[in-house]
Amino acid sequence: MNKSKFIIVAVDGGAAAGKSSTSRALSQRFGLMHVDTGSFYRATTLKLMEAAVSHEDEAAVSDALSKITIGTSISGNTAHITVDGRIPNASIRSQAVNEKVSKYAA
Repeated sequence: MNKSKFIIVAVDGGAAAGKSSTSRALSQRFGLMHVDTGSFYRATTLKLMEAAVSHEDEAAVSDALSKITIGTSISGNTAHITVDGRIPNASIRSQAVNEKVSKYAA
């Protein structure tokens, strides 16, 4: 059996605390894979907002999520989320998404 060794580093902090910048710098410095898990939540939040799905309607959220294809694309030492085959743009970092992401994640 071939066991791969992974180093997992979790960076926690409040909104706009520099988590992404810090984790990207750490991954580059130590040659680690960088996975921005927050972008997964943000991208799905944006898709749900675009579909006008209320975060309060769990059945509608579940139904909408079942129709979204979520994956990853590896580029260098970074794993990017893909939604319906595309890497989301900077709009996942918008104020509108910032205001809703924790509500959909709950």
